[in-house]
Amino acid sequence: MGSLLFASSRDGHGVFRSADSGANWIAADAGLSSEYVQALATMGTTLFAGSYGAGVLRSLDSGASWSAVDSGLRYSDVTILSVIGSRIIACSDSGGGVFMSSDSGASWEDIGIGLPDTSIIALALVGNDFVVSTGRLLWTRPLSQVIPQSAVPQSSVTKFAFHAFPNPFTTSTTISFTPVASGYADISIVNLLGVEVARILSGELTAAEHTFMWNPAGLSDWMYECLIRMNGQVEKLPVMLLR
Repeated sequence: MGSLLFASSRDGHGVFRSADSGANWIAADAGLSSEYVQALATMGTTLFAGSYGAGVLRSLDSGASWSAVDSGLRYSDVTILSVIGSRIIACSDSGGGVFMSSDSGASWEDIGIGLPDTSIIALALVGNDFVVSTGRLLWTRPLSQVIPQSAVPQSSVTKFAFHAFPNPFTTSTTISFTPVASGYADISIVNLLGVEVARILSGELTAAEHTFMWNPAGLSDWMYECLIRMNGQVEKLPVMLLR
């Protein structure tokens, strides 16, 4: 998309485009069959929109025109879109499960078979696992079962052990982290918008297991991510607060 910015809202105002870092915005929704756009994602120069009532739509010209690409989807309300390499993932919080397209939306396949709850509220790529949240539980599936390993971005390969228990949790969770080499680490908790809500550690760590307890006093029940930056690596772990 170059230097273009795109924005949407869920209250029926469509998609807008800015070419000057957000100083000015223009409508980029010609041909949209729904103005209620709930998710946006880019794959190279292709823009995707998840809509309320019209499935997934695609634009090949920076939002100047749109076309429906929802063949194979079992639902028309798409609330989450995520790109992994050359694949795009679609989910809905109103049920229907998880679908993946490997041909820019021309067709979709169900990769959520076996989910006990098909209403998805959050999605993340954690190491070599694909993770979704259904509100009351986290569901994981190895990427190797969904996407050929040759197609998985190298940045997704985990270089150190990293987990939280319990997860989901009600009052606190213990985060365990084992780096493969000593170095300076930044460990923080961010919300799904990427805003930091807690700082766990900023300092030197040895190449051994370390544990940290997080007690999210004053925060709302929701999905968060533990973010670790160390030795040039960045890893994320979804953690869910459910009181």
